[in-house]
Formats: sequence, C-alpha cells, structure tokens
Amino acid sequence: MPFASKKLMDERGKIHHLGLGVGEVAPSVILTAEMEQVPVIAGLLEGAVETGRNREYLTYTGTAGGVPVSVMSTGNGCMPMAIAAEELFHLGCTALLKVGAGFALQPDCAPGALLTATASVRGEGTAREYVGPEYPAVSDPELWEEILAAAGERGERLRSGIFRSHDAYYLESPFAPDGGERAARWRALGVELIEHETSALFVLGTILGMRTGALYVAKGNLSGGDALSPAQLEGRLHTCYEIAVRAIERMAKRDG
Repeated sequence: MPFASKKLMDERGKIHHLGLGVGEVAPSVILTAEMEQVPVIAGLLEGAVETGRNREYLTYTGTAGGVPVSVMSTGNGCMPMAIAAEELFHLGCTALLKVGAGFALQPDCAPGALLTATASVRGEGTAREYVGPEYPAVSDPELWEEILAAAGERGERLRSGIFRSHDAYYLESPFAPDGGERAARWRALGVELIEHETSALFVLGTILGMRTGALYVAKGNLSGGDALSPAQLEGRLHTCYEIAVRAIERMAKRDG
C-alpha cells in the first residue's frame, strides 16, 4: 500500500509547519539544524531572500548557477526532520541535502574532515513510526556522486561511509559519562560519524521518492577527544556549505 501523507495547508495557503506556500521553496533544498546558519548558507546563493519563517523552520530561496535553491533550518532531531521532509514533498521538492557537524568515531578521522553519508544507522525512534527497522536508511547514490564531484572541484577529499542518528545527545557525545563506551560499539562496526537527523531524512526520502544526501564536518573525534576551535569549525563549515551548494546545483542540472 502506498504511503499516505496528508497535505495540511492553512487559510493563507501556507503548509502547516514550514509556513511556506507553493512557489516559495525551490525543488532543491539544503537543510541545516541551526537557524542562524541559514543566512550564512544563503549568502552563497544569488539573489537569496527570506521566503518563510515559522517555528524552527527558516527558509531562504535564491539561485546557484541559474538553478533555484532553497536553504532551510529544521531544528535538532529526527522528528522535525521528518516533518520538513513530508511538507517539502507536498510543496514539490525533489532533492534534500543535509549539512552539519558531528562527532567522528574512527581514530584516523581528524577533526575538520568532511564526511558524506552512504547510509545511516537508525538509532532514533521517528523513522520506526513509518516503517520497521529492517527498512534501510540510505542516501541517494546519484546525489552522493555529485557531492563527491563537487568536493573534487575544490580539491577536497571526502570520507564516505555510514553515519549514526540517535535521539539522546548526552548519551553519545564528549559530555556523556559512558559516551566512549557506547561509541566504541559503533566504531567497531565501521560507523564514521554520530549525528541526529540523517536516518529519518533518508528513510522519508526513499519512501517519498526524493533524492537525499548528507555532508558533515567532523567537529571532534570521540576516539581521541580532539576537537576544532569555534573559529576552525566556522571555516570548515563554510567549505562544507560551498560544496553543498555546488552539489545541489550539479544534481539539478543532471536531472534537467
């Protein structure tokens, strides 16, 4: 049976949570958890203007190389990410690329490395409400290719592999009393990065037929405890955003 998702529009013609109407968001969207990063990323677009602001969802829309592109914040976690994915689907969006920062797990992954996800461990509860745990959370292979190609244009070599999304920040982070022990299990299984949104994004993207991908900065490493300074993180995030904009532009042009 096909997945049924209800399109909830208000009396203004705006979709319920995102506060956007048809035509106010581009088919291709770059997603960030942090509202304050939206104007930073939008600054890499041409003619970007604010087109929506409601709850944690702030949206700017502009162009990149002639391609319409939007940037939107989703807040932290898989539940607001799933809301964003469903409502963007109803507004005609076809490609969603998540950017952000997380904690690396593998000892040879230095803070500042850029990583792109092929898949995500479903360590959260949201996606289980849609489909059982046997259903995989995988990124779109063609968008993944364009992320790698965009990074190559900048001379950046990306790490590529499995991320882990989970709901409890203070159980798997440098601030968790037994975070190292919990992280060790996933390190041994070859997981590259701990974060909080990609598994729901990938599951919903596959169900709804949207391209999805993820590009992250390793802001620290749970193996050695090393971490970027705020200034270093800001610089690497800017590079991440530049690659994301180019990747989404390439993907849109590839799809025609």
